[in-house]
Amino acid sequence: MWKELFIADVVQLSSYLPELTQWLPFDVSKKIAYDSLKKRVQQFDDQHYITAIMRKNRPKIVVDFTLTQHIMTINLVLIADDYRSWSMIVDELVILAKQHRMKILRLGFSRQVMTDYLVTKLTDQGFDVETDDLVVQFDYPLIYYTGLVLGGGGAKGSYQIGVWKALKELNVTYELVSGTSVGALNGGLIIQDDLPSAIKMWETIATQDILSVPISVVDTTDDFTLQQLMSHVQSFTLSAMKTVGADTTPLLNLIHELIHEEKIFQTDKKFFIVTTQAPMLTETVVSLSDMTIETLPKWLLASASFFPAMSACVIDGKYYVDGGYRNNLPSDVLLNEGATEIITVNVKGPGFIKSSKMEVPVAVVNIESDWGLGNVLLFDSHRASWNLQLGYLEGLKAFGQLRGTKYSFPKIDFKRTAFNASRRFIHYLQQRLATVSSQEQITSSVVERLLQQGYNPSVLVVDLLEELAFLMVIDPTKVYSLAELGQAIVQRAHHLEATKTAPMMLSFKEWLIRYLDQIDYLSPQQKLIDMYQLLQNEEEKQLTLTKKEVTKHFHLLVTAIFLEYLGTADTAGDKWK
Repeated sequence: MWKELFIADVVQLSSYLPELTQWLPFDVSKKIAYDSLKKRVQQFDDQHYITAIMRKNRPKIVVDFTLTQHIMTINLVLIADDYRSWSMIVDELVILAKQHRMKILRLGFSRQVMTDYLVTKLTDQGFDVETDDLVVQFDYPLIYYTGLVLGGGGAKGSYQIGVWKALKELNVTYELVSGTSVGALNGGLIIQDDLPSAIKMWETIATQDILSVPISVVDTTDDFTLQQLMSHVQSFTLSAMKTVGADTTPLLNLIHELIHEEKIFQTDKKFFIVTTQAPMLTETVVSLSDMTIETLPKWLLASASFFPAMSACVIDGKYYVDGGYRNNLPSDVLLNEGATEIITVNVKGPGFIKSSKMEVPVAVVNIESDWGLGNVLLFDSHRASWNLQLGYLEGLKAFGQLRGTKYSFPKIDFKRTAFNASRRFIHYLQQRLATVSSQEQITSSVVERLLQQGYNPSVLVVDLLEELAFLMVIDPTKVYSLAELGQAIVQRAHHLEATKTAPMMLSFKEWLIRYLDQIDYLSPQQKLIDMYQLLQNEEEKQLTLTKKEVTKHFHLLVTAIFLEYLGTADTAGDKWK
């Protein structure tokens, strides 16, 4: 997997230079090439990237590239000894370019360093060559045959519609679609290309629209309580036990209402639905060409029939249940159809995920959330809207239009702002640690300690902002500037209350996390606040921590000091510049 490198990583890269070689003569020497690399990374160009494949924390291939107008221009490739194969290197570069949805992979060299041997090697690999008096340019045209894979997950499925919205906005196209369970239902909506209807359906959905179960309508002026969730589950379970699975007639009616079979059968895309034949639990893959206008709704229902919670679906005298029993994320279905790129949208529903063996290099973009997406069988329109917006933002991030991991930040000037803000905080951290420990070696080795803790000094404030915001349950469904997220953290730290953006149903796991967070001795949030309050106490000025104590609590100290730093006055207005 590719890892993005920042300034601190490039500095550390110097210690591995003896193990690395220029793949091609990008510069007259490796040292000059590395010096040029350092200069480029310090320019903080939003379209410039340095990535590496690491093995046991050592770089095996390092690629420096720039993205402009659907062209990936390679500035430098450094390789380890076990990356000598030309086809292997070209395959990795093609995968990297395709993950960014580029149209052309470009190499350029001075005419003076380019030999006939290198020209022949590159043209043999599929590059087109153009020359002038000064430069030899090689272009590799990228051809796509992309598959979109939609996993099962019931009520979590609105996340996939959010990702679809991002794909449409970015003009990311695909020729094949496979889906399991709710992924199959969403796949049908995607194939007929009616995003507004899909969004409207998810934003107004309720459990009664899917299953015939006696669940009462609750007041939605606030988040669902744990008691209300328990009541929903009890009603659902009793109904399912009495009828050997909840009646899925409402779901079939909804499919008939939403799915326009004529539109789907007019598509030029290939569509595959995964279900499971009972009682032997045999995986069954049905393609659109195997279906008729009459049977399509039944196959969609079959894929989503999560037996025994839901009734099995009968087609031609055979019983079918949820496809997740055998293949909850059907990437292999599209790989077998010859897909050269795969976009997977995994909502982490219950089910079995196969390991897909790739016979040829395939560019894979996996889109899944670090956030919980709620329940599988209990549908709630507020939660669906939240998931949809989260999927939209994380879909944009997957293709480089936003930055961040758990949270979303604008791409413009992200690297420069993050680096400058991190540098200022590290200076503050060194000074602050000096007030709680007299050990000089502690403050002099702050950067080294941060690296040992897994932090990247170049983007330290981003790591800490995301960590604290996640801990404080700050809403991830909006785009924040670094300053805005910092302000939200300070406000939440002062109030220590749950997010109250829109009422929505939580899963048992999410309720458990909230419950545990209320138990002081188990709550990371409470530990952070306790350390923060200790630092604010006037008596702490008399406190001197030993080197061992600082080492033991270093992570907690850093996060508490960062929380303190966020709350300090920014009179000069340059904290986030």
